[in-house]
Amino acid sequence: MKKLKEMPEYQEFRLKFVIGSDLVPWLPNWDEGPKFMDENDFIVFTRGGQTINKDQLPKSSTVVQETFVTDMSSTFLRARIKQIRSTNPTDVTLGVLGLIPKKTREYILTQNMYF
Repeated sequence: MKKLKEMPEYQEFRLKFVIGSDLVPWLPNWDEGPKFMDENDFIVFTRGGQTINKDQLPKSSTVVQETFVTDMSSTFLRARIKQIRSTNPTDVTLGVLGLIPKKTREYILTQNMYF
């Protein structure tokens, strides 16, 4: 996030880190987790009726109560992309059309990710 915030094209934006509530308790265990929590704004989405311990939230957090139910996760999306790339490496939709932004799909393709 620090590198993104330093990039000229993002200077006019207030970047926020989006995370599921199931990961909140683990944030302090990340590399430089406490520092990351202090230096960034977070949007925390609740998952599956999970309650959030407000004491565990980063100081600058917005909690979004579950607005829709989905089993979608970044792990699921990465696995889907890997599956599609292994069976049809020329599929530019990566099997996630409408689920992730076009620029993200383009980045994955140009960086040859998830094979």
